[in-house]
Amino acid sequence: MITLIVGFVAAAIAIAAIWHNALEGRRAHVRQSEQFYLGRYWRLLDKLPAEALAEALKPQDSPEPGPELSRISLLYLRVSEDACEQRQRGEVSDPTWRIRSAAMRNQINRWPICTLWEKVNDPNGQFPLLGNLMKNDPYDPCTMKKPYKYLRGLTPGFTKGPE
Repeated sequence: MITLIVGFVAAAIAIAAIWHNALEGRRAHVRQSEQFYLGRYWRLLDKLPAEALAEALKPQDSPEPGPELSRISLLYLRVSEDACEQRQRGEVSDPTWRIRSAAMRNQINRWPICTLWEKVNDPNGQFPLLGNLMKNDPYDPCTMKKPYKYLRGLTPGFTKGPE
């Protein structure tokens, strides 16, 4: 009888260890993916002129961006749409999405990106998720329920917290 109990306890510990390792592996994958996108954002933002970074030019009195600034702005919008798609697939954690979505919304409202956004913002266009992000605050393209988010390593647990 004691051998049977010890066997069950050992099996339960082994299953818990396997479960924990799988969850930690998933969380590591999510963090790695988030770091990759963060690097892409900063490489693009590093190419913006000082006036854009310092918000020296307000959208209403800013000049039309030239070809290179338009290219950087379009790339920023594409990376942002990719980030929305990544969140929709369940590859961005809840805390990261809260920070990232606010940062994207802020940056898109600033020159020179706002100038291009006005031209390409079309509900049926190439940035549908980004359009939803800009219209709805808060917006979350991930529709998974909390248990599934937990299993994918997107949320720390089942506790009730900010959505």
